[in-house]
Formats: sequence, structure tokens, C-alpha cells
Amino acid sequence: MATLDLTRRDQSAYHHVWIILALLLPATVVAFAPTYFKGLTFSQLPVTTLVHLHTALMVLWVLLLISQAWFIRAKQYRIHRWTGRSSFVIVPLIVL
Repeated sequence: MATLDLTRRDQSAYHHVWIILALLLPATVVAFAPTYFKGLTFSQLPVTTLVHLHTALMVLWVLLLISQAWFIRAKQYRIHRWTGRSSFVIVPLIVL
């Protein structure tokens, strides 16, 4: 009888979580694209340069989440930590 040994690092329950996080990107595009590409925000105000900057930072942050999960899977721990630390710069800019 075959059993699932989750103690092995390469067969953990989170081994393919980067794929699930990657699905977040098209879901975000589907959710926000109708108003963003019409040039309107949800409050029906025009899209400004600040909104474009916010959008770019959010896309960068989602890509950061995906890449961090991939770096763990690929055992690139140093790059994983570096990208995690970069979120300390990106997230405050998003909030501003």
C-alpha cells in the first residue's frame, strides 16, 4: 500500500502552492481590468498617474508572492529571503 510521506521536503503539502498563487494574477486582471482599461476607478473617477503607480506596485507585489513560493520550491533560499525583504519597501509604497 502506498502512503503519502509528507516528511520529505520535496513532497510537502505546499509543494505546488506557487501554481495556486500564479492563478491569482489572471484572477486579479479579470477583476480589475473592466474598469481600469476604461480609464475609470470604482468610484467612477478618472485613472490618474497615482493609480497607475499603485497598479504597477500591486502587480509587482503579486509577482513577488509567486516568485517567493517558486524560490522555496527550487531551494533558492537566499533569493527567497531577499525578495521577502524587498516587500518591506514595496508594501509601504502601496499603502501611501
